[in-house]
Amino acid sequence: MRFGVITTGPNRLMAPVHDRMPVLLSPQEAVAWLAEPSQKLLHPAPEELLVATPVSLRVNSVRNDDPDCLAPPGTSGQKSLF
Repeated sequence: MRFGVITTGPNRLMAPVHDRMPVLLSPQEAVAWLAEPSQKLLHPAPEELLVATPVSLRVNSVRNDDPDCLAPPGTSGQKSLF
């Protein structure tokens, strides 16, 4: 199986976090994309489709692959940088 991640500019929810985000296609848009790829389909996802949740800084290392990565900051025994 092969896949690619296509990015676009961020929506208002993601803009404070990063300057780009993955394109999320609806089922209808996915069918349209497979029939004929079009730049018109590459738009930011609606904000109401996503939820922003602070997570532990442990997500910044590929060595960490455990539930503590999803813990709120400061609750998984991580040390503060400040």
